[in-house]
Amino acid sequence: MPTVSEMGQLWEIYANNIKLMFSGDMTPQEMAENIVSQLEEAIELMNSGKQ
Repeated sequence: MPTVSEMGQLWEIYANNIKLMFSGDMTPQEMAENIVSQLEEAIELMNSGKQ
């Protein structure tokens, strides 16, 4: 996989949510919904030019 700095931000969202699921703080369904929401927000923010 190529090194793209923006991808690091997206993988971090995924990793943080996986940790929350495995610690029992959220269900797999909640985790999936949270990941989608956070990824969409992060991508929108990246495309806006604001960081």
